[in-house]
Amino acid sequence: MATPESSLSVALQELAEFIAGQMADDVIVSVDVPNRVSKAAEDSDKHHLNLFTYRLAPSGIHADQSMQEPFFVRAQVLVTAFPAGKGNPPADADLRVLGQAMRVLSSVPVMPVVLPGALPVDAEPEDFRAVQTTQYRLQVVFQAPTMEELNHIWTTQGGELPYRLSAAYELALIPIEPLVHAAPPEPVQAVELLSGVGTQAAPFQMFVSAGRLFSHLEVAAATATADLRVVGQPETRIGVTVEWVRAGGATQRQPEQTFTVATTDIDSGAAGISVALTGAAAGDRAVLYTQPLNADDTPLSEKVYANLLQLTVGA
Repeated sequence: MATPESSLSVALQELAEFIAGQMADDVIVSVDVPNRVSKAAEDSDKHHLNLFTYRLAPSGIHADQSMQEPFFVRAQVLVTAFPAGKGNPPADADLRVLGQAMRVLSSVPVMPVVLPGALPVDAEPEDFRAVQTTQYRLQVVFQAPTMEELNHIWTTQGGELPYRLSAAYELALIPIEPLVHAAPPEPVQAVELLSGVGTQAAPFQMFVSAGRLFSHLEVAAATATADLRVVGQPETRIGVTVEWVRAGGATQRQPEQTFTVATTDIDSGAAGISVALTGAAAGDRAVLYTQPLNADDTPLSEKVYANLLQLTVGA
């Protein structure tokens, strides 16, 4: 029985086939070790472009997975061109082939097909696609390994294989399917919705000055009132509290002032209210807190407030 394909092998083979479809007829794209491809190119009148996977790393972003869920890896791949040894190839054949491959991968950095694809007709019973699989698109990211790392890769290939200019890419993310998948959750059969009395939506308020709206307003010392526009559910009672930080650092809260919201249109004059200011002196700062009230003017909720407005007092 032949060894069945894996999601890792499918990812590399699909990438190789995709690149091959964008290359000239005199280029063979392979997934192999450089030593074998170099020998094959020497005895061929066709150039070879090889994808050599030299490192696998965890994804680093999928945590707390069970043994019955796929885990994801990043594959580091070295793309190398081997010029044909026969047929008098041009001196820069390796640059032509490698350059075209880089052009393809930079133009289409995400594989246009969904992997791993359908189960082949002649697949072995142990093929990972015979059971539940994870669908994914392969992203190809250009990398820049150090010369020390590249030199280590080439010197460990054995034989007299010389260093060849290569491009390094990362394939992300490739799922490694478990031997046994966890049972998928049951689909939702019914939903029960419970509703009850809740809090009313908070009103919305803005300062109004010279026909324009502001969330922050500066007034002159001794100003007695600040004009606001407040909108929300009509007939809603609201309480406005002005909390001062005086120029000397002392804090002071004015008694709550109550109003009734008249409209939902903030451009309407009916939305206007006038809030009294107590003892506004140069250097004072204030925040206006507005909240909806019950019919007896008690707070509807201690947690529901309108947007805050800030007031400063100039000279």
